[in-house]
Amino acid sequence: MARAAREAGDVPGVAFVTEAEQCPACGGALKVDTSRSRQVITLAAGAFGAIETLQHCAEDRTHAVIGSHALARQVLPRQRYGYDLLVPVGYARYLENKQRGEIQAEWCRHWGIARSTGSLSHLCDRCLTHPSRRCTWRGSRRCARPAQTLTRCTSTPPASTAQA
Repeated sequence: MARAAREAGDVPGVAFVTEAEQCPACGGALKVDTSRSRQVITLAAGAFGAIETLQHCAEDRTHAVIGSHALARQVLPRQRYGYDLLVPVGYARYLENKQRGEIQAEWCRHWGIARSTGSLSHLCDRCLTHPSRRCTWRGSRRCARPAQTLTRCTSTPPASTAQA
């Protein structure tokens, strides 16, 4: 799971370690490969520096590198904003027909997050186009149209990245 690691400037650093204890491909031992860090913003935790430790199979380096599922449940890979921010922005823009300026003002007022309208447009587009968005209506089937995806979208990633 995650634990507080160090202060990274004015935001706390949180270490995310691979939860797996053995290689999912062969059952062999895991060995630390590298670590990577990025700044992340979520509604639940606010702004923090995510430090993810990646591991690989000690037996066979050709097996996939394994990251933290705890971090994957909160934010898309190589992205800054968590699922819990991505979904409300897309919902406000495309289903409530709010303008970028309105969403920007709402973010500042409710959550204290100041972002440019261009950044919000990028988030809105990502909410429509990212393949990991899932529907929760009548099971976990994919929706054919983006608007359907948004109306039934959860703030969690698909089962394939949420499994340990």
